[in-house]
Amino acid sequence: MFGVRVAGIMDGDNGWIRNVDTGGLAPIERNGVGRITAAFKPVEEFTATLKVEAGTIKPRHDQQHAYQWDNCPPAAPLKIQP
Repeated sequence: MFGVRVAGIMDGDNGWIRNVDTGGLAPIERNGVGRITAAFKPVEEFTATLKVEAGTIKPRHDQQHAYQWDNCPPAAPLKIQP
């Protein structure tokens, strides 16, 4: 018996907050990961399995101040509603 399984995923983000310094959205990144598994069982008493995995996380490095706080902490006096 010989079997191969391939799995992978790609995702990313196009930004969820506006960077007030650059005017662009941040963070922007692309991620990907993959895995290949091969199993070989020529006889009942022997099994060999090979698994190879690889992945990348690629943030866009030209962004300055990709994360920021907006109005934090709020201006005094802090009013808390009951």
